[in-house]
Amino acid sequence: MNFLEARVASENGKVVLIGKGFRLALPLDKTQNLPDEVTVSIRPEDLDGPVPNGENTMTMQLEVTEPLGNELLACANCSGKRVVANLDPHRQVAVNSRSTWKSIRRPFTCSIEKESRRFFKQHILGR
Repeated sequence: MNFLEARVASENGKVVLIGKGFRLALPLDKTQNLPDEVTVSIRPEDLDGPVPNGENTMTMQLEVTEPLGNELLACANCSGKRVVANLDPHRQVAVNSRSTWKSIRRPFTCSIEKESRRFFKQHILGR
């Protein structure tokens, strides 16, 4: 699981999660009672890249790939944070290239209270 810090903002009538190197739009029905800052978690199998521009994108530097038969494991850097993606094994990617990636399936947000009491609030993003 990839964990990235983000702030919650409103842009053009949409609620977006903005972090270093990424921007994810939330459906309006999933924005109730969000704190100002959240931890975004994205499963490796829910990333695809490189892709042309679009919504729910991350800018990453691909550092290493490892073919594993039925998938291609890709490790990238998103503004200083390591991000792992499980890609189609036939995907052509260039190591040491900087490109845009897309969060495709259902990333969700979870937040942790500062007083060490933990709570998780799940907000599923649609496709």
